[in-house]
Amino acid sequence: MTESDPFVMGLMEVFRRNPQLKPSSVSKQAGLSDSAIRKMFQNPGASPKISTATKISGVLGMSVEEVTSSTPAGLSRLRPTFPLMGRIRNGGSVEWLSNHEKLQAPGVLCPPGLALDKLEALEVADTSCEPVFSKGDILLYDKSTSSGAPAEMFGHRCVVKDEKGAISIRQIKPTETAGRVNLIALTPNALHELDKAVEWTSRIRLHWPAELVRIKTRTGVQAVKSDEANQEPSPKSDSA
Repeated sequence: MTESDPFVMGLMEVFRRNPQLKPSSVSKQAGLSDSAIRKMFQNPGASPKISTATKISGVLGMSVEEVTSSTPAGLSRLRPTFPLMGRIRNGGSVEWLSNHEKLQAPGVLCPPGLALDKLEALEVADTSCEPVFSKGDILLYDKSTSSGAPAEMFGHRCVVKDEKGAISIRQIKPTETAGRVNLIALTPNALHELDKAVEWTSRIRLHWPAELVRIKTRTGVQAVKSDEANQEPSPKSDSA
C-alpha cells in the first residue's frame, strides 16, 4: 500500500477543521488549476512539488511545515481570505486586476460570520471617492451577478456593468422605461448616469473601513492603516 504524503494528509486536516475553506478557491488563489487540491485528496500518496506546497501554504497563511504537522500554532493563525478582484478609482470606476496581479495582491482576511465562497473584494485605490469611501477601504460584493438590474437591486449600492462595458459602483434607481435604470453616483467626483441599460449588477454587501481592514501577505497579517487593534472589528452594512 502506498504511504500517504504527510503534506497532503496535513492539508486534509486543515480543510477538515475549517469547513468554510473550499479546495477550488484555495487552488485558484494559489495560482493552480481549480482541481489541484481535489486531485491531491483523491491521490494522497502522490507528493506535490515543493513549489506547489509552498503556494498552497502561503494562501492559508501557514508554512509547509505547519501544514504537514497540522500544529495547533499554525492552525490558530489560519484565517481564510477574500480574493481582491479589482480597485476603485476616479470617483467610482472599477479596474479589474489581471490574473498575475491577483496572485500578487494580498488577501482580505474574512470577518467572522461571512460566507467566504459568496463574496469578493474591491479596494478603494485613491481619494477620489471621499467622503463616502476612503483610500484603503474594502467593499465586499456578491460573487454572483444578476442579469440587468432586477427590482431587488433598486435603492442599493452595486457593482454595475453598463451597456458600453464600463464597470463602476453606483446606486440603482428605477426609471419609467422598462429595462433601463438611473445609475446614481456615490461620490462628488462622479456624474449620475440616467436612463441606462446595464448588462449586470452585483450588490455591495459590506463596506469595510481602511482602519479596520486586515490583509494577509506572504510575510504575514497586517493592517492597512493601523496595527493597533487585535479585537475583531465590525463591518458597516450597506444601506441605501
